[in-house]
Amino acid sequence: DPTPIQKHSVPNAVEGRDIMACAQTGSGKTAAFLIPIMQCILNSEGFKPFKNNSRSGWGEPLRPLALVLTPTRELCRQIHEEARKFAYKAGIKACTAYGGQSREQQLRQMSKGCDVLIATPGRLNDFIETRALSMSNIRYLALDEADR
Repeated sequence: DPTPIQKHSVPNAVEGRDIMACAQTGSGKTAAFLIPIMQCILNSEGFKPFKNNSRSGWGEPLRPLALVLTPTRELCRQIHEEARKFAYKAGIKACTAYGGQSREQQLRQMSKGCDVLIATPGRLNDFIETRALSMSNIRYLALDEADR
């Protein structure tokens, strides 16, 4: 059964409404924003599961479809693990961008496909400024722990 946060937010988010929600740790907030994002990506026109939807050509910046912005690398990794579980066998590729890890390694991983980018502000800004990443295809945005 869905948790209260999921019960109230998922149907609204799938219908394209903006959601702002607060709930306790362990209440299912991550699923409450990841599930609708992934459902909308799967239903979007032109999305090809298991394909590299985020790159238009060699040397072009990556263009993910969704961005989850989070304040810390630890939270970034946790959300990525959840995203990988939800995306399993769905053909949606999730990737991370955060400081404290090799920039080149992250870009290499992202170049294999990045439909959902989970990032911290500093590394996201770095990738945008160096034109490794473009926000032009972002259709879904989640700010996790926006109060921090």
